[in-house]
Amino acid sequence: MGWDSHCHLQLDPLYEEVEFYLSEAAGAGVEGCLVPAYGAREWKRQERLLRHPNILLALGLHPWCVPNATLQSHQEALQRAFRDLPPKWGSRLRAVGEFGLDRLLDRCKDRIEDQKVLFVEQLKLAERVQLPVILHVVKAHGMAVELLESQPLSQGGVLHSYSGAPEMVERYARLGLSFSFSGNLFTSGKARESLAVAPVDRILWETDGPEGPGFGSEKPVVPAFLPRIVEKASQILGKSIEWCWSCHQENFKRIFGPINS
Repeated sequence: MGWDSHCHLQLDPLYEEVEFYLSEAAGAGVEGCLVPAYGAREWKRQERLLRHPNILLALGLHPWCVPNATLQSHQEALQRAFRDLPPKWGSRLRAVGEFGLDRLLDRCKDRIEDQKVLFVEQLKLAERVQLPVILHVVKAHGMAVELLESQPLSQGGVLHSYSGAPEMVERYARLGLSFSFSGNLFTSGKARESLAVAPVDRILWETDGPEGPGFGSEKPVVPAFLPRIVEKASQILGKSIEWCWSCHQENFKRIFGPINS
């Protein structure tokens, strides 16, 4: 039926039970997952996922990791990773991310200038490896647009779990970005408004597991939840569930390439 375009399967506890969650997802009609990176610890762990043919990978440094080390050490780690890992991951590497800007958490807000430097650096790395990006942007959309305008993306990318203002949709779209919506469609009025105005060829769905919003459950958010998000999207858009799946599949393949290659 479709792919979960963004799922943190590499994070505990989902990472250790990946076979179970993939099997459960398949039973719900979700064929596989694109797993973005979080930090250097996860880069090594992600390699283990290569044994699963229905998992694709992204490589990057999440803004939540920025307070954990110096700017220089992050820069050096990224350069090493993009030198050593793409040859190992081969065609399974489909994006650069998850990276971005976050001004919500105090510990991240204090390092916003370093976040900006790493944001631009990863935009340049995406151009170097000719891959789309997966962006995490929270309370920093104006800043993100300015940086994107200064470093255009030839391969485009996705703003994950988008809940920015609908007024920003056109600006991001002009820069080649698409919008992935998660369980935030259940909780965020801005996410619903943005979905309503997003171009059809720029919308995707994701779970944002294992801690995605919108499900009112203490259980981890898993790929098998994706059909619930699609059902909610269909209600918001007034379109059939089949139409929503078709949009997602077409846009996923256009951005991230064919599933099996």
